[in-house]
Amino acid sequence: RPVADALVPETLSRLNFSDGNVRNGSSVQWRERWVSTPRLQVETTLSAGQGRYRLQQRPYYSPDSDTSVQASVWAQWLTWRDTERLFFQGVELSTGRYRQSDFGSGSTWNLRYEHRWQFGPHAMVSYGLSVGSHPYDGRRERQRRLYLQLSVPLS
Repeated sequence: RPVADALVPETLSRLNFSDGNVRNGSSVQWRERWVSTPRLQVETTLSAGQGRYRLQQRPYYSPDSDTSVQASVWAQWLTWRDTERLFFQGVELSTGRYRQSDFGSGSTWNLRYEHRWQFGPHAMVSYGLSVGSHPYDGRRERQRRLYLQLSVPLS
């Protein structure tokens, strides 16, 4: 996570699919850290993005166009520390709006809880769970995720 506030310039993306479909997109993001103490950090993120698919009617999600705007608040606190070994807990709440061509727009939200263990300056394990809601093809979809991430340098 960044140490201070930052405007991430517009990001351009292009995805080429094996069936000839292409998705072109762009996004912009503003991140601001409001609290930064040795034990507690709180930051907000505002983001907006849009994308267009060349081909529709695919067996996967491929709308003509989609746009999204989102606001998030992330708080993490240092629970335990022993020299270079650290344990953080964090919680994030996000809300926003999503618009898909031919289906209109709807609200989005997500709540995430995470644990992160750092073992020295490079090795890290994080895991957590999240729940949320997002409209796709005119229907509200509930999302539940459980994740585990391991980050270890190979050299």
